[in-house]
Amino acid sequence: MDRFTLRQGIALAVLSTGVLLPGGCDQPARSRPTQPVQLTMIYTTSNQGEVKDCGCPHHPLGGMARRAKYVADLQAGGKTLVQVDAGDGFFAYTNANAMAPPHDQEKAKVIARSLQRMGVDALNVGQLDLAGGLDFLQKQLGSTPSLPLLSSNLFDKQKQEFAFPRQKVIERNGLRIGFFGLIQEPPIFLADKLEARDPVAAAREVVSELRGKSDLVIGLVSLEFNSAAQLAQQVPGIDVLVSSRGGRTTPQPFLAESTLVVQAGNRGKYLGRMDITMQPGGHNPQAFKEREQVNRELERLLAQRRILEGPQLQTDPQVKAKSDELAKQTTELTKKLEALAGGFENKNSMVDVELSMPEDPQVAQWVTELLGPSQPPQPPASPPATP
Repeated sequence: MDRFTLRQGIALAVLSTGVLLPGGCDQPARSRPTQPVQLTMIYTTSNQGEVKDCGCPHHPLGGMARRAKYVADLQAGGKTLVQVDAGDGFFAYTNANAMAPPHDQEKAKVIARSLQRMGVDALNVGQLDLAGGLDFLQKQLGSTPSLPLLSSNLFDKQKQEFAFPRQKVIERNGLRIGFFGLIQEPPIFLADKLEARDPVAAAREVVSELRGKSDLVIGLVSLEFNSAAQLAQQVPGIDVLVSSRGGRTTPQPFLAESTLVVQAGNRGKYLGRMDITMQPGGHNPQAFKEREQVNRELERLLAQRRILEGPQLQTDPQVKAKSDELAKQTTELTKKLEALAGGFENKNSMVDVELSMPEDPQVAQWVTELLGPSQPPQPPASPPATP
């Protein structure tokens, strides 16, 4: 099920009047859209090698086959998708002294094929993704057709070049969308081959390049959430930053300067979904911040109005007067939102990947071939007979 925030309810109320929701940062040099353009971004974070479900005892969630079917259903329903993964998805851990064992490498191959089948657009290389070694990631997983690995700061010290493409730009519905990726550090056993160059400096370089040729700039980072938020404050020009490490879920994105920072948990339990409507007028960071402040004030006012609902609203003059004043303030703030130009509307949610969701049959077959058929739950053993 999708878990929406209070703010999304506000958005639905004010969007009926034509209000634009938060926008991005700098003005792109290319021509801007003259009509609203809609996209749905699906983002995943820190899958940690899960293919079937998280195995959580109280509420198991996840599964590559369920994720793939959800994506396919969106596409069949006419949604224009952008799919991204912030990294740390292929393996559950790294060993300081050795590469991941063969079975875990086979599992990573199933994940790679599944992502390719879903049509992922950009996949950041995180530390856990290197658990099988650099050659395994580049030549086996990376050779999977259409699997778009990228990293803006992972440098191959032996070859004296960046190990993966540093950026990528795609076009959807006439919009140009730019991606970059960052890693905090490589695994210890690869320290003699790889180095992670300063993520802030790398982000500033690639974002400057992307901003001139993209309508929307999306960063995918293998960083803890707080570190990602700090990076967003240091590097202007990022519209959305997806962080993979830490297991946080963000039904309401965190605002860092003029960047939305999001994370979709770990172990494949959730899919992040952001429905975006890019509006004519381009990016305006000042309007973005002002719009965010107004939206949060609207949340507070609507929460107060709900508290006042009930029989007293009709019988108590003071309660009625307070409710009317809150309604007046809400109207004024809505008009203020209407006056702000540019940016993009967004509705963000976390999708619980429930075990009851249907599965993509091809991905389900790959998982079964890897792990074997599911075993039905066994009834509890009967207690021994009392003598």
